[in-house]
Amino acid sequence: MNRHYRGYFFFDPNEEIFEKHFPGIPVVPGSMILSYFLKEIQKILNCLLQDLTVKNFKFIKFISPGEYEFQINFKENYISCKLFDNDKIVSKGKVFYNYGK
Repeated sequence: MNRHYRGYFFFDPNEEIFEKHFPGIPVVPGSMILSYFLKEIQKILNCLLQDLTVKNFKFIKFISPGEYEFQINFKENYISCKLFDNDKIVSKGKVFYNYGK
């Protein structure tokens, strides 16, 4: 398995959530960022959501809807997740794979 994954998440500005989440100045909710990471990890590992545990996720900067680069690195004991805006980390955290427990 590849140990490093990079790609882009697109948070569609036309999604209904942005009409209600900070109206007039849309901000991507942290829960949406986390959901995108979990879905990507599920695809990579072909696992169930309940097989993943989130720890120490931080949202460093508000981001507007749009396209952002992500990085997922499989470490020995956890999965490192980072989201970037112009090469600056805006969100990061760890996900643990429970190996079907």
